[in-house]
Amino acid sequence: MIIIIVIFQIKVQAQNRKNLISTIPELTKIIHFDKDNYGGDSQFWTMTRDSTGIYYFGNNDGAIAYDGQKWQDILLPNSSAVRSLLYASNGIVYAGGYNDFGIVEKNSFGTYEFRSILMDLKITTEKIENVWQIHEVNGIIIFRTFEGLITIENNSSSYIPSESRFIHSDVLEGTYYVQDENLGVMSFDPVLKSFNSIFNSKDIGNEVIISFLPSDKANSIEIITKKGNIYLGNLISGVLTKKHEVFSEDQNEFLSVAVKKGDTYILGTIGSKILTFSNGRNTSLKGSVYDQIQDNTVLNFYKDGDELWVLLNDGIDLIKYNASFSNLFSEGSVYDILIKDESIYIATNNGVYFSKIPKEGSVFNFVKTKIPQGQAWSLSSIGVSILVSHDLGIYEISDEDVTQIGNEKGFWKVIPISNKNNEYLACSYNGFYLLKKEGIRFNIITKIKGFQESTRDVLPSDEENTFWVCHGFKGVFKVKFSKDYRRVVAIDHFTDQNGFKSPFNINVHNWNSDIIFSTNTGFYTFNKENNKFLPYSKLNNIIGNSINTRKIITHQDTTWVVLNDEIGLFKQSDELPNIDKNTFRNLKGDLNRGFEKILPITNKKVLIGAKSGLYVYNLKESLDKPSFSTIITKVTKQESTKNITSQVVIAEQNELEISNSTEVLRFEFAAPEKTPKSNINFSYKLKDLDNDWSTWSRNSFKEYTHLPAGSYEFLVRSLDEKGVISNEASFSFIIQPLWYKTNLAKITCVSLMILAIWLGIRLVNNKRIEERKKSKALLERSKKVLNLEIERLKLKQDKNQLEEDVIFKSKELTNYTVQLINKKRAFVEIQNDLKELKNLVKNAESKKKIIEIFKKLHQHKVGEEYMKVYDVNFEKIHQDFFKKLKYIHPKITIRELRLCAFIKMNLTNKEIAPLLNISVRGVETARYRVRKKLQINQESSLNNFLTNL
Repeated sequence: MIIIIVIFQIKVQAQNRKNLISTIPELTKIIHFDKDNYGGDSQFWTMTRDSTGIYYFGNNDGAIAYDGQKWQDILLPNSSAVRSLLYASNGIVYAGGYNDFGIVEKNSFGTYEFRSILMDLKITTEKIENVWQIHEVNGIIIFRTFEGLITIENNSSSYIPSESRFIHSDVLEGTYYVQDENLGVMSFDPVLKSFNSIFNSKDIGNEVIISFLPSDKANSIEIITKKGNIYLGNLISGVLTKKHEVFSEDQNEFLSVAVKKGDTYILGTIGSKILTFSNGRNTSLKGSVYDQIQDNTVLNFYKDGDELWVLLNDGIDLIKYNASFSNLFSEGSVYDILIKDESIYIATNNGVYFSKIPKEGSVFNFVKTKIPQGQAWSLSSIGVSILVSHDLGIYEISDEDVTQIGNEKGFWKVIPISNKNNEYLACSYNGFYLLKKEGIRFNIITKIKGFQESTRDVLPSDEENTFWVCHGFKGVFKVKFSKDYRRVVAIDHFTDQNGFKSPFNINVHNWNSDIIFSTNTGFYTFNKENNKFLPYSKLNNIIGNSINTRKIITHQDTTWVVLNDEIGLFKQSDELPNIDKNTFRNLKGDLNRGFEKILPITNKKVLIGAKSGLYVYNLKESLDKPSFSTIITKVTKQESTKNITSQVVIAEQNELEISNSTEVLRFEFAAPEKTPKSNINFSYKLKDLDNDWSTWSRNSFKEYTHLPAGSYEFLVRSLDEKGVISNEASFSFIIQPLWYKTNLAKITCVSLMILAIWLGIRLVNNKRIEERKKSKALLERSKKVLNLEIERLKLKQDKNQLEEDVIFKSKELTNYTVQLINKKRAFVEIQNDLKELKNLVKNAESKKKIIEIFKKLHQHKVGEEYMKVYDVNFEKIHQDFFKKLKYIHPKITIRELRLCAFIKMNLTNKEIAPLLNISVRGVETARYRVRKKLQINQESSLNNFLTNL
């Protein structure tokens, strides 16, 4: 029964695939680059590519270099636009701007820059203006301006002026062709510096030429004009014949650039994007791949193998012909694919879509069917109808009409029943339903009793009326139906017994006519004799038993598998089959888990449904395995000493030495030979440090920190979207050891050790001599110490004596002061008594005698001479006391200084008054003035201040 069902399904699918093989177009993919990518001006004029795959673009800001990972701006000294670029056979990239042209090259820091060569060639900027095109003929570089041609050969230049204006130029088969506005088309010999007229301007109606193209006819070229006329020119006879007219008379359009792809002209226009012209007619833009161009104005083309770069007035587009894969639909997750009647249907999480399979040069145009919005799980082709298993039920699509079958909801798929014409099993969320086609209508006959589990993963058994049902969490059921399929008559349930190690994640498949079960621990097949599942060595030996395989599909000699979250394939005919998982690496993690859809069309073309949409893969190039290269674009180091990042030049250096102070070593790399945005992955390792290659990653850099001293070789490789691994790039370097680990340091250490031993011996010998000297010196030192101690005691005694003298003199000064006070008081009393006696005496002689006594007393009173003696003695005892007071207030008076001295001696106001010849009240006033002059606040004591001073 199973064989009949499988054969039936294979016949239907084979017929549908056959139709698709003959009609599915060549894969053409368009990649857009906008300002978010390149970051500069959006108007692009020219581009070129060097031998390593680095792209160079010219725009209004200057030039841009692109290695497939990073864009870098290149400015001209005069900040002009770059309108022409050429990668010459000598490995130099030439660039032309306004009144300047030169070379684009990498500097010592790994950065691209422009270097003008006008001064080197002694060329003045007169009449240069814009350099519109650069060509090479036999090693001679030719720069075209409107005013003339500039040729460069062996570091010498020549200037050839135009008759009127040089409008356009091209090189075909080693011959340089140029259009002069007045003279027409000429060939130019850069060696002889001579022109040869080929076609008159009148022959082309004085039209502006936008392209010279090769012709399939001998000794002929094709000329494309701005107005859209295509001419065939015979180079021998000079006859120019109009071959085609791209535009009709009522079309107001102009061409800007043209290339040929086979017999088809690809034409860039000023306002209508890209047109194609073949077989004498203009192909409509609508519905073609060229309709996806992001801007209407095309300024230039750059043809690079099977790729066409389109330089636009606003951005850059890349057209990849014969691409390895293309996204045909991206408006939902695709769960199933069906090809029928030259149309393709897809079941998505948002209903069902279909598209007519387009012809060459056109694109798929998916339109939503009338199936209700929501989750559609699978599609089944039955006769002229298509049955859709949907979350809301089963729907029939017939002649664009949509009909719901029954009212039941939640169906996974519909499968035929062997030996039952027009009867089918409808697999639902909770068991089976019997579906039957009666006349032209489908009807759900009944819910089949006896089994209520989800029936998403179902496969007919080789036993009659029996099916295998796998449940993701409950294991495997073997379900046997009654002959009329109205009920289930037997169920065998297998979990972690009978050979399985776990009931989880078990799926059933048909491979090479064998029913096999994939699990987390490998593949199994059922043995009926002992009712047990046994390991299936054929696939275990190829895929292994540690990866869960959720899907197995065979087509001819190829087996497709879904391993965890990625797709792989292998050839069954290979002696040692090897699973290729790299081809579909861009879909890793993008598959609908449990609903992966793979529809092989041929061994070299396959349709795949994923979360991000529907993909078609062309495997031809991936099987051919063309090689390409990975390059290391920059190496930078960051030293910890100054925390400054300095760039290391990548040159022809075998082993670059890097200082041990390097904290971070960063490698940047790219695969510029591959198309930008082509999902390049990188893997790397550092020899002598990493044992294995790193896992594939989109990161285009790797950093190492604090590498130990030693010799290293950094290796990097890349993996393209076709599964091809590139050639390895390498960079060798040496991390210098720390100074104490260098050979010089080791030699120095050994030398120092020898020197230390020699010095040790010398020191031991010298030590004996020194010991004797030390003993003698110690004795002499003891004597000196004794003498010093005696001297110290003597000085201490003198100090004590001095202190006693100070105390004694202080006492003497105090006694002197007291005597002065007493003397002053006695004189005052005597004077007062004499004044009273004078008033009492009446005799003149007596009064005269009293006056004489009064005069004698006055001559011997305590006067200034006594106070000066006091001042001198006070200063001797209290050194610099008066100087300090004068320093605090330079204008302090002598009387105030004496007042301070008396206060320091703790004399009372009453005792001070007679010494200063003032009253006690006057002493208080004098004290206030002194306090103010010395800036002593009211809270502080004047006595304490003067005592401490």
